[in-house]
Amino acid sequence: MKNIRLKRNAITIGISAMLGLMATSALSAEVVKSTKDKDVEKISVIGSHLKGSALETSAPVQTIDRADLEKIGSPSIVEMTHKLSISSGIQGNSNQYGSNGTEGTSNINLRGLGAGRTLVLINGKRHTFNPYAIVDQQMLYVNTQDIPSMAVKRIDMLKEGAAAIYGSDAVAGVVNFSTRRDFEGLEVKADYKSLQDSDGDYGLGFIWGLGDKSTHWVTSLSYDKTSTVSTADKDWAVQDFATNPQGGWSSIGNPPSIFNAAWLGDNSQPKYYMDPGCELLGGTIAGLCKFQYTPYSALNDGDTHLKVFSELTHEFKNDVQLHVEVLYSQTDVPTTYGSPSYPPQKLVDFSDRYVPTYHPAWQDLVASNPEFANAAHPSLDRVAYIGRTVGVEGPSSEGGLKYNTYRIAADLEGAFENGYNWQTGFAYSNSKLDYRSNPDTQIVTLKNALLGYGGDNCDREAGVPGENGCLYFNPFSNGIETSASNGVTNPNYKAELANTEEVLDYVSGTRTSQKSTELFVFDGLVSGDLAIELDGGGVEFAVGVQYRHETFANEVNDLGNLAINPCPELGATDCANPTGVFHFRSGEINQDSSQGIYAVFTEFSLPVSDDLKMQVALRYENYGGEVGDTLDPKISAQYRINDTFSLRGSASTTFRGPTLNQLEGSNTTLSYVGAAGAFKAVDTQGNSALAPESAVALNFGIIGEFWDERLFTTIDFWSFDLSDPIIVENYNAVLSAAVAGNGDYIDQIQWTEPGNAKTVERIETNIINGADVQTSGIDVQLRLNVTDYWTMDMNGTYTAEYEVTGDGLSDTFDAAGYLNKTNSNRPIPKFKATMINSFDFDNHNVSLSTYYISDYKDERDELFSTNTKGQVIDSHIQYDLSYNYRFNEDLTKLNFTVSNLTDEEPPFARLDLNFDPFTHGPLGRSFKLSVVHKFGE
Repeated sequence: MKNIRLKRNAITIGISAMLGLMATSALSAEVVKSTKDKDVEKISVIGSHLKGSALETSAPVQTIDRADLEKIGSPSIVEMTHKLSISSGIQGNSNQYGSNGTEGTSNINLRGLGAGRTLVLINGKRHTFNPYAIVDQQMLYVNTQDIPSMAVKRIDMLKEGAAAIYGSDAVAGVVNFSTRRDFEGLEVKADYKSLQDSDGDYGLGFIWGLGDKSTHWVTSLSYDKTSTVSTADKDWAVQDFATNPQGGWSSIGNPPSIFNAAWLGDNSQPKYYMDPGCELLGGTIAGLCKFQYTPYSALNDGDTHLKVFSELTHEFKNDVQLHVEVLYSQTDVPTTYGSPSYPPQKLVDFSDRYVPTYHPAWQDLVASNPEFANAAHPSLDRVAYIGRTVGVEGPSSEGGLKYNTYRIAADLEGAFENGYNWQTGFAYSNSKLDYRSNPDTQIVTLKNALLGYGGDNCDREAGVPGENGCLYFNPFSNGIETSASNGVTNPNYKAELANTEEVLDYVSGTRTSQKSTELFVFDGLVSGDLAIELDGGGVEFAVGVQYRHETFANEVNDLGNLAINPCPELGATDCANPTGVFHFRSGEINQDSSQGIYAVFTEFSLPVSDDLKMQVALRYENYGGEVGDTLDPKISAQYRINDTFSLRGSASTTFRGPTLNQLEGSNTTLSYVGAAGAFKAVDTQGNSALAPESAVALNFGIIGEFWDERLFTTIDFWSFDLSDPIIVENYNAVLSAAVAGNGDYIDQIQWTEPGNAKTVERIETNIINGADVQTSGIDVQLRLNVTDYWTMDMNGTYTAEYEVTGDGLSDTFDAAGYLNKTNSNRPIPKFKATMINSFDFDNHNVSLSTYYISDYKDERDELFSTNTKGQVIDSHIQYDLSYNYRFNEDLTKLNFTVSNLTDEEPPFARLDLNFDPFTHGPLGRSFKLSVVHKFGE
């Protein structure tokens, strides 16, 4: 299917407006350092294939170099990306509520458009996707934790669309990590961070470089470890039900609520009896036994990161240069802590989850509570209950994951006899994830154990429940000795009725999988000066080709493989709802997919006059098959008004093709369904008919330099008009449509009472091309040399709108300034800003960093009719203070940093952990000591 999109009207309007505004040449592409007394050299800059001065680019680029990071305590990549004013909705907190399977990773989400819409490069080349997608969006992204911090020299962030230059994924912008390829000597680093309620974090690393006039080799290694921070250790993270009903509370607990079968024939009877231990051990909610699962999780699941990076540069005698780099990264999250067990999708089940009246625990319960005898089904002689296998007794369930990532890249460049430059190279990267989910309950083994036939050594043929190696599973409170939730000892505990480790292991199972992605990129480029002179100089050109080959694979163990075990009974293949053996999570299917992508592109630099510089680019990219192809142009310009002011602007179309996990396969997420009042399984299906998404991106800015070049400032207006975005259907909206009788969505719901949202068991959603999105705002950047010793840097982003057009399931809404819990967007505070005041005195430096995030609103108005706490998520200010001391002829550097100086708690939000993990950090004040020493000078 042909999919060439020039967006002629929008581009024409953008170009006309831009050229009408242009009046002087821009001083820089937001490389905010003063350039006085520095030579201007031809260098490769982000946003262009041409080698030009950073002073001559019209692109809005924010640069952070290594010295900047060292002055503020060398924050981790996760910490840095959370504090960027241009990035919102960060996947980077290492806990299941802020990561949901992506623990140990991080990403950059420019403009809040989605991490997969920001292209991340290492030394100008692509890197493979992280193999575990952001589950509620099914969006693959580049894991910035793969990038070795010891090797990073500079981070450049292009804050506008750049598909005409770089291709797919460069919708919101591009982030390039440049490495220290010219480093010489040996540098070692050690740091330790002290955190309250944890064992602290530490890191070790070195970088070693040597060479001669023609050859240079640099190798770095780093090892970083973060410690577990338990949710239960932070008072604010565990709140009572009255304060936050959404704070990890469930009405499906253990002890359970006992379904009263007499209610089926007489609705005047109570529908449920609460287990006698409910109130004492965990409490009640709406006549059911309640359970708070969040104290069993962690605010930070401890992880380790090992990274090795080596690069070799060699210049041959014919001025041909070779560059080769190799990367290895391992991320290990050995334990991901979660709820002791998970609730069943089917709440009341007289077929597969019931207690026979002969069960010894039931007999004991009825002896003390005779009225419970009425709960038994009169004809089936069995008792149904609403509950999970393990609750207040604990302990936490445990999963884990480990990533191994490899990368090799090489470039060869030189010049033809006619002066044209040529460059060719490749990059291959591969990332593998070994994933172990938290254990889930198996439907059939639980049924067996409830009947008294549990255990791997059970001789069922003997026909005697609880004998001959057979074990009972007890779902009631008389088998619970102590509540880990509140520390209360159960006076009705009977040791002989307690569940053994053997039976608990028998009724549960673990789904494991190995997910992997691969990316191979080959590109070739020719560039140089054309024999065309304009008033401002010669015209430069670049023309190139690129081929990318991507793979995505997912291999599931037999227990979780729907092709092998689609039904509750192991080996069975014929069942009405083929969702697998577990009563909460669905199984998966194996996948092994690949695609090839071809591209040709060209670019021209047009110095129209001494004051007006322009850049034009065009790229054609072909995905083949049903996805199709795309043609995207870009034009940018800068125009100098006078020695103080410049204007710059750009207009382009950008695009992003569907990733392989979106085109086929399926995935299950665990999502809170408000209408059901519980977490439910949401099964998301791939869609081979997806088209690429596209956008029109506009940027117009003014640049000023004042006060004898002591003050440098930029103000940019930006906008993105995103069409056909690839999204996952909103599961709440799908359920609402089905309840309303919309025939297009009824088949996507499994429920025991069709039309009754409270009885929903599973929801199926599809990956689709969704409704259009329009977002716009303003960036402000300022650098002021107040005195020779005091420098002030400020960056701020204001998001004026983020309008999502109605799509039939939901009306048009504005996501800017909202939590966005009810849609597929991440939280988008309207204003984020950073200010760094740096003071230099001889060998000493003191830096005070201020980070501000404006307040934003929780759009779920129905939650706040009686309790308005959390309806507005408060604004937040964090101060970090760093002290740096250089000695030993500047070979040794000492840094001491206090992050979150005033020990501010994250603003309260009506979410599981009482804060928004995509916007704020949960760890409180920390103290970090870092020592760096360089040998070899």
